[in-house]
Amino acid sequence: HQKLHWMNPPFFRTNLIHDTFSMFFFPLALFFLFFFLFQPIRKFFFYTFQFFFGGDIKGIVKSVPDSFQLGPITTDMPTLVSALIAICVIVGVTLFLYKTRLGRATRAVSDNAALAAASGINVDQVVRVVWILSCAMAALSGVLLGVYLNGISWNTGATLILLMFAAVTLGGLGTANGALIGSLVIGIVADMSSLVIPNDMRYASALAILIIVLLVRPQGIFGKQQRVG
Repeated sequence: HQKLHWMNPPFFRTNLIHDTFSMFFFPLALFFLFFFLFQPIRKFFFYTFQFFFGGDIKGIVKSVPDSFQLGPITTDMPTLVSALIAICVIVGVTLFLYKTRLGRATRAVSDNAALAAASGINVDQVVRVVWILSCAMAALSGVLLGVYLNGISWNTGATLILLMFAAVTLGGLGTANGALIGSLVIGIVADMSSLVIPNDMRYASALAILIIVLLVRPQGIFGKQQRVG
């Protein structure tokens, strides 16, 4: 019996070629497909915001907050409050995923949706709840980012898309722990790289990590190797 599949044509049946395609080119193709497919939509929202609010940076707080010394770190109150809120959200999400019934169902659906449905889990309901929580946390992240930067502009989010994609890819697609570890690594590397490269090119370090991960371990740190087809 010969299994035919659109992702498994004859020239992909060699394991090495098939694995190379599915673990490297497939995620990379999804990345570029996302950018090119949603490029008109992104431009529509970007330029609509720019048309109504202008292209300059809109300050949230008009006065510059006073900085203070916290050990070897110089910070200010808005940054400290944002960091504390982010830590509380991370702890809350961790407790939700590992200590609640819905969280365990979410992890089960993420691992194997068909098996989760067969065990009695309402997959559609879990997906809806996850989408709602994800949108809420994305909105909160945007607010915290605006508070941290003390201003927003029409392309504020666009500059961080590469960092977010690199963090998720490094940690592993579909893993919450991987996204957390990947975000910490990418954030620290992007900030510390300004010590050796120009500040305007510090995000290039995230691109370099993304390329290395796709070449060496495409499934990420916590991701599981899977075969497409």
